[in-house]
Order: sequence, then structure tokens, then C-alpha cells
Amino acid sequence: MNKISFYRHSFCFLLCLVGIAPELFGQKAMSLEEVLKTAIEKNPALKIADLKIEESVQLRRTATETGKLSAMWLSGQYNSLNTDNNLTLTQTLPLPTTMAAQSKLGKAVVDGDKLNQSLVRQQLLVDVTDAFDQLLFFQKAYALRRTQDSLYKEVAKAVDRRFATGEATQLEKITAETKSLEISHLLLQSESDIKIQQARLGAFLKTNELIVANGVLQKMNWSEGELAPEISNNPYLKWSLQQIQIGNLQTKVERNLLMPDVTVGYFNQSLIGFQRVNGQEVFYDRDKKFSGFQLGLAVPLWFGPQLARSKAASFRTKQLEFKAEDDLLSLSRDLEQAKEEFQKASRAISFYENSANRQADMLARQSGVAYKSGELSLMNYLENLRSVSEIRFGYQLAIRQYNQSILKIQYLTGYYENR
Repeated sequence: MNKISFYRHSFCFLLCLVGIAPELFGQKAMSLEEVLKTAIEKNPALKIADLKIEESVQLRRTATETGKLSAMWLSGQYNSLNTDNNLTLTQTLPLPTTMAAQSKLGKAVVDGDKLNQSLVRQQLLVDVTDAFDQLLFFQKAYALRRTQDSLYKEVAKAVDRRFATGEATQLEKITAETKSLEISHLLLQSESDIKIQQARLGAFLKTNELIVANGVLQKMNWSEGELAPEISNNPYLKWSLQQIQIGNLQTKVERNLLMPDVTVGYFNQSLIGFQRVNGQEVFYDRDKKFSGFQLGLAVPLWFGPQLARSKAASFRTKQLEFKAEDDLLSLSRDLEQAKEEFQKASRAISFYENSANRQADMLARQSGVAYKSGELSLMNYLENLRSVSEIRFGYQLAIRQYNQSILKIQYLTGYYENR
């Protein structure tokens, strides 16, 4: 390897390590803001949640349902030998307390579906942000691998030329070629990682178009002071608690259904024949109509089935209460774990930024000079390059883990609720 070629590749290697973007692997480059906006507009899960709210709003209007009006027409000799007519209208009405309970239940279901929509939306925003950040990580990994690939291929060529002149051993030649092949394989894996992640991101956006993350992997803006939010803001926990309220109201509705219904009616009929009016016999034909009203109660003959439904509803509510308690404990543990992961990633980043990155830069530069001057063997030079690469990859991985912990904290504390 000549001196100009060596330093050119070393310089490119260092530039890539600090953040050169890779070539575009897809058809469309998008920023995080554009990706989030598109996901909100097109994601089917969010559309389903929106339609679920519309469905529950319509079903709430059924709380005042009274059933069908019964109209019965009677014609025949039910009063005398004459043929009379009778029209009877009846309507069964639930008690006002039952309608009120059903209305409250309908409103609670609507509120629950709104919380579910918020839950789906926040989960979507977190998942899309995570997928975008992961794609940035893979793109950065590809850039590092690509520069490594070029450098190792150049080293392999230089060693091959030295081997031809007897300056390098066969072991050195095989080692350089093996390292070059290894990096080429890792480069292909990085390409596959990018394509897989693009497919994942495209699924959130409901598109087959490959998306390229427009940006550079970097730490999310977040401070330790923002680690204090309460778990009570968690969207899933809010929804879980709302299910208890729905369960209580459902139990109340089932109990109200044990109460009798009110039946009201009206009849209009003819009574052909003589009727005594004021002491005199008066004949009435079919044109004269007699009318009246009915009032009664509809009482179930057997309370067992409805009573069983009421008890089943109360048991269901108990299950929801236990589930909410378990959800609270589980989410609280997840939040504590996420906070610890955040601290761990923060310490790792500090390690890289305060010492390891600078050491890697120095190691890369001095190893190149030492190898060129013959002070460093090929084996040691390649080993030093591997150490530099591991540090750089470790730094990018620490950033990725740092961002993941923040996203987890944000979701657990309802950070995306109003975004």
C-alpha cells in the first residue's frame, strides 16, 4: 500500500466513524417528523381505533331503546252477535333508572374507546420513532462497514504485492484476505439489516416503498430531571382502570334489568248494540268508538338467568380490578428498569465520549504510522483496527440503547399523549 492511498483510506475511515451517511438504499428519504405524520395519517391500527370510537358513540344512542310498539287489530263477535272491531296499542318501557344506567355505561364505553385510541396512537408514535432510530443505527453501521471494507481490501492488496516480492509471509497474506472477506460478509449483513428495518418501518406507514432515514443517529434530548413523571399517566394503565368503571356500570345495568318493565297501552273499539245511557236504551253502531288506556308491569317469572348475569358481571369486574393492580405493579417495575437502563446507557456514552473515542482515534492514527514504518506487524495492525471498530460500534450501540431507554420511559409516563 502506498503512503497516499493508505492515508486516504485512513482519513475516510475516521470520517465515517464520526457520522458520514450511507448511500440511499430506498426510493424515498424521510425525516422523523415526516415519518410520524405519515404514520398517523395512514396506519390502519389507528384508523381502526378511530372507527371504534364512532361505533361506540352510535351504540350509546341505544341506551334509550324501548322496544317495538305492539299494534293488535281484533275483529269479530267478541261482545255480541255483531261483528265489532278493536285496535289495541301497547308499549313496554324499561324503568328510567335502567335507561339511566345504560346511558352511563354507553358513555363509559365511549371514554374507554377514546383511551384505547390514545393508547394505540402513543404506541404507534413510540414504535415508529424506535423503528426510525433503529434504521439510523443500521445505516450508520453500514457506513462503518463500508469504510472498513475498503480499507481491508486495500490492506489485502498491499500485502499481496508484498508477498509477491517476498516482503510478506503467506500467513500474513492469508490473514489479510480472511479479514477482508470477513468484513465483506458483515457489509452484506448490514445491507440486509437495513432492508429488513425498512420493511418494518414501511409496515407502520402502510407502504411498500423503501424508506431511507434522513438524519444522523444521535442522542435524544432528555434530562434526568424528566425521569420523575408518575406511572399514572401511562396510557395502558388509564385504559385498564377505565375497564373497571365499565365493569361496575355493566353490573349496575344487569341488576337494573331484574326490575319489572312498565307496560302502557291504548285501545279503540266498537261495541255495536244497545247501551243504557241516563236510564234510556241507546243503540250504537260501528261508527261509534269506545277507547281507554292500559297500565301494567312486565315481571319475569324466573329471576335465575338474569340474576346469574348480574353475578357474572360482578365477577368480571373483580377480575378487572385484579388485572389493574397487576398492570400497575408490572408497569412500575418496567419504569424502574427503564430508568436503570437509561443510567447504564448514559454511563456508557460518557465512557466513550470522555475517553474511548479519543483513544480509538489515537490508536487508528498511530497504528497506521507504526505499520507503515515497519514498527507494527500486520497481525497487530489488523488487531488494532478491529479494536477501533469495536469502540466505534460500541459507541453507536450505546447511543441506540440510550434512545431505546428514553422511548420506553416516554411511553410508560404518557409523554406522547398530547403530541
